[in-house]
Amino acid sequence: MRKEYPILVFALLIAAAIVVSPGSASILTIGSKTFAAAGETADIDLYLDSVPAGLSGYMFNLSMGDTAVAKFTGVTPPGLAEATWEMHGLVAPNDAFIKIWDSQRTFEPGATNVFLGSVRVAATGPGTTAITLTKVQIDGDGGEMIIPSIV
Repeated sequence: MRKEYPILVFALLIAAAIVVSPGSASILTIGSKTFAAAGETADIDLYLDSVPAGLSGYMFNLSMGDTAVAKFTGVTPPGLAEATWEMHGLVAPNDAFIKIWDSQRTFEPGATNVFLGSVRVAATGPGTTAITLTKVQIDGDGGEMIIPSIV
């Protein structure tokens, strides 16, 4: 008999206090996923809706709320030019990070629907948990900070 698991929904929370600057109208969105059973996996994508001033780089940490419900199993950065410096990885099943410097100016001013990367998540048990985004830093081509709304 197949055991059913309650809906597992990932919510994006901002856990770092950030000073909001005027004119930062970008929206950072992280996907959500429902799993039917433990052991299932899926990629959860992160997007920035627009970068009016371009995008020179970004970094953030991701934390899983409850590893008894789900855990990170991998991180995929955006597919950028070879010369673009990037770091990404898992620190533990409940911690991951993405750090990108766009040396090739792939993300030009006015770019929309910018893929920032994804985290692979595996369901480990029943329940609901959240992914928390911390230490968020997103910089435009001119060095100005982009402070997105988080959805």
